[in-house]
Amino acid sequence: MTSVARGLTQDGIACPSAYDRARTPHRYTQVLKTTAIRAIL
Repeated sequence: MTSVARGLTQDGIACPSAYDRARTPHRYTQVLKTTAIRAIL
């Protein structure tokens, strides 16, 4: 999951939190985290 998150971040894929900033203003949106990949899968 870490390598998937790293690869997606390097490819410029935004994390899910980046798409709805009004709902998730407190979340870091620059990189995909392993926990986000785990939740998606």
